[in-house]
Amino acid sequence: PGILLEYLKSHSTLKPEEYENEKQIQLDDLALSAKFSILDDKVLLAQTGYLTIKAVRGTTVTLGYPNREVSVSMARLYAEAILDKNAINRAGEGYLADYLEDGNLSAFVEEVNRIVLGIDYQAFPLLSEASCRAAVFIMVSSSSTLITARCEAHNAHGRSDLEIQTDKNYWVLEFKYCRKGDSPEALLQEAVRQIKARQYGSQLPQSNLIRAALVFSQKERKFTHWAEVWD
Repeated sequence: PGILLEYLKSHSTLKPEEYENEKQIQLDDLALSAKFSILDDKVLLAQTGYLTIKAVRGTTVTLGYPNREVSVSMARLYAEAILDKNAINRAGEGYLADYLEDGNLSAFVEEVNRIVLGIDYQAFPLLSEASCRAAVFIMVSSSSTLITARCEAHNAHGRSDLEIQTDKNYWVLEFKYCRKGDSPEALLQEAVRQIKARQYGSQLPQSNLIRAALVFSQKERKFTHWAEVWD
């Protein structure tokens, strides 16, 4: 709803890095009533059904999205907050989902870069690996209800940055952030070694697995280096 979007634009929930995170509040806060202008954003999302209780420990409540449809709806709210209209339309046209389903890494990254051009860099600067990961997560999650994405998926050796399930393929992406003075080639190789050493996605059928390393350049404000990772 428009009123919810306008409210969230001015609150911390719509920082790109926050989309993927579970949120915590105090149990008593859920029962409080307050003026709309000062209502906590997490309470508002819980009261409107966009967040639901995932766990209660003592007096602390952990909130998360109740299902995939709501997760996609929230991704689109985040997209509306961080992208201009042309980029929103581009993200919603399904190209990202098509490239993921086709297993086309270069086309996927180039499409992500087109959408990145529509980010309000003053309001939502991509200044870290986490913010780049979150921005891509939002783009992918808002592109199709048929795609399942999750951040920081754990295995016995570590946790990958982003994993994406399509109908045919399972993607494992590892991001690196290239600051001034860093070598993008060295960062790319570091990401490749990390994927191999920590065996990200190795428990999955190899015929459907696509693993890739991507480097985002702070100077150029886009992904400049990427590579598919093979055993």
